[in-house]
Formats: sequence, C-alpha cells, structure tokens
Amino acid sequence: MPESDALNHCYPVSFVSNNDGVSTRLQVLTNNTLLDSVRRFCASVPSGHRTKAGLTKLITDDFQQRTNELVRLSTEDLNKLLSPPPHCPRLQFPLACQFVHDRYGSIIASHLLCHPTRWNPPEPTVDDVTVSLVNWLQLSINQLKSRLSKVELSAIKACCDLYLSPESSPKSKTGKYGVVAECFRSRSVFLFSLPEVEFLKNYLALFPYGLPSPEVSRQRLVEDVLKEEFGHQISEQLLLPPPSERKNEKQKQTRRENHMSSVADAHETRDVYARSWPQLIPKDVVFKCINTYYEATQLKIPPTCCVCSRQQLEPRGAPDFTERR
Repeated sequence: MPESDALNHCYPVSFVSNNDGVSTRLQVLTNNTLLDSVRRFCASVPSGHRTKAGLTKLITDDFQQRTNELVRLSTEDLNKLLSPPPHCPRLQFPLACQFVHDRYGSIIASHLLCHPTRWNPPEPTVDDVTVSLVNWLQLSINQLKSRLSKVELSAIKACCDLYLSPESSPKSKTGKYGVVAECFRSRSVFLFSLPEVEFLKNYLALFPYGLPSPEVSRQRLVEDVLKEEFGHQISEQLLLPPPSERKNEKQKQTRRENHMSSVADAHETRDVYARSWPQLIPKDVVFKCINTYYEATQLKIPPTCCVCSRQQLEPRGAPDFTERR
C-alpha cells in the first residue's frame, strides 16, 4: 500500500522543524491541563515552574529532547520502545505520534504534533462537487456566525485565542464569532483539498492508535478532525445540515413518530379485544363436568317386579302421578 510506505519513512513536521507558536498556544490552555501533562513525565514539578510559562517550558524542552532521540530510531526500535497493541499501526509516523500522546496526553499532543497549516491554512480550491456534498461548506460565514450564538462564550473565546493572540483577538462577541467561523471554514476546505497521505498525517496526529478504514468517507474523517480541533460545542453547531435538510429530516422524523404512534395504538386496541375474549375454563370445572357426565351415563339395573317379573323402567326425571293420600 503506498500510504503505508509513505507513513513508514517520515516523522511529524514538528519533530524536525521549529514550531514557533506552540509555546504561545499552550499558554492559552488551563493551568490544570498543563500541570496534568507535566505530571505524566515528571514525578515532581518544581515549585518555580508551576506558572503557565514554567509548565509550558517544561513541556517544550522535554518535547525537543525526546524528538531528538526519536528521529534517530528505526521503525523496529520504535516498536520495541512502545510495544503497541496488536490493533495499532506499526508504522514510523503513527508510532511517533503514539509516543507523544502517551507521554503528554491527547490535548497537549494535538498541539505538539499539529502541522503549522492548522493555524494558517492556505487558500485551496475545492471543486463544486465537493462543496455540494458537504453541508457546512454550503453555508455563508454569516450563517455560521449565527449558529455560534448558541455556544458558550468561554468556548468561543478559548478557540479564538488559539488562532489569534489575546491582544489581537476581537473584543466583541460578533468579532469572535467571525474569527471562529472563518477558521472553521478554511480548515474544512483545506482538509478536503489534501492528498490522501497528507490528510492521513493530519488525522494520525490526533488519532494515532489506528488507521481509518478505507470504507470510511473523507467527510466523516474531516468531521472527526474538526470536532477534536475546535471542540464538540462549536463543531456540533457548525456541522449541522442546512435548514432545508433539517426541515426534511424533521418531516421524516414526524412521519416516523406518527407511524410508531399508529403501531402503538393498534397494539393497544388488540390488547383491549384480547382482554374481552372468553377466558379458558378452569381444569377443575372441566373435570367436574366430565365426572358428572360419566356418572349420568352409567347403566343401572332397575328393580324387578315380584308379580310379573318385569323390570321397572322409569325415565329419569319422569313426573310422579301417584295419588297422594
């Protein structure tokens, strides 16, 4: 497979080049997130490094040291170092990403491994067919901004600060919505325009523990990347289908609910009829009737007349015409 060969002879870009903005972006994260990451590779955090700047320096210095060691290892050496589970890909690129995720945690690793184009995507051209197949690419920036009004402002600010420094970030809510919407759309278009191998590198930087199945569409994989990079609150709003499709889906849902209601009513009606049907006769009543029938059908020899020697035959239940005195 060409993709496997390409992924087996390369490392993430951040391993071999300086990612100048990573320190600034790490300091946008919460202090607890940085501290949890440091504790994964440092048993005791020096008291003088518990600030955001100090924790960031510990992470970046350790990352620089480890990447200098990893780039000297072969694929076989990486397999021995990591001992990945059987389902994990044993290729050089995903193995290196697995090491970073294991050492620093997924949140910090996504910043350390991401390609610089994540923060400054070029202006790619996407064909009209792709645009027509992707819901959120059909929407204008204003439509995307209106959807972001339903997201908590703290999530918008945190995302905005990743792409712009807090000093240059817009102060108004509308301005922040515009920055996030523009970045989201640009990142979406860029991911769709990437060749297969380059897209896999972006994907494995976030999800290094398994190669995506060939049956999974590029749109599904792009959605996974966007959710991881922009957060679920923002992504869930921006990835919604256009209003026309949502209306059609709502109509389908209404029809499904009406159908289920009709089926439930039919079951209820059947149960009502079933409860009014004749019930099974208890076994003791059945056996009592059988016994009565058996006794009533037994032949009994009537008494014999001592005068005429005839048997007295009287029908059962015959009226008695004997004159009473």
